[in-house]
Amino acid sequence: MMERENWPMLLEKDIHSVVVSMVDQDGLPISAYMDVMLADASGVYFLTSNNGRNLYHDLNRSRVVSVCGKTDGDYFHAKMVSLKGKIRNIGKDRVDELIERNPYMKKLYPDEQPDRRKILDVFQIYEGKGTFQEFSANPPIKVNFVFGK
Repeated sequence: MMERENWPMLLEKDIHSVVVSMVDQDGLPISAYMDVMLADASGVYFLTSNNGRNLYHDLNRSRVVSVCGKTDGDYFHAKMVSLKGKIRNIGKDRVDELIERNPYMKKLYPDEQPDRRKILDVFQIYEGKGTFQEFSANPPIKVNFVFGK
C-alpha cells in the first residue's frame, strides 16, 4: 500500500511529466506539461525559462496551481497523483541541483555552458494537499496527503 511519505518519489521518478494548471493573464485557466525536477516533503519543484514564454509569466502570476499525473498504463493499471498548492518563484538558487538530478537537462543546459542556465528559474509548490490513487488494488487505494505545513 502507498504510504503518505512515498508520493514525492512516485511523482518525481515514476510519473515525472505532469499537467500543471494555473491562470493566464486574463484570469482564465490554462494548463501545461512540465517535468517534476524534484519532489519531497518540502514541495514540488519545476524549472522554466524567462525567455518570453507565457508559461513563465503565468506561473509567476498564479498564487496556486494544480498538478496531475499518472504512471504508464490504462486507468486500471496506473498510479495517479493529483495535488493543489501554493506556488512561488524561488529564483536560481537550486537550478544546478535540479539539473544534476535530471541529467537529460544537460543536453539543453550543459555544464560547459553555464551562461545558458541564466534564463532558468525554479518554481516551488511549497504548501498544499493531494491524493494518490491506484485502481489495480481491490479495493482501490486512495491516500490523501499534505505537504509544506
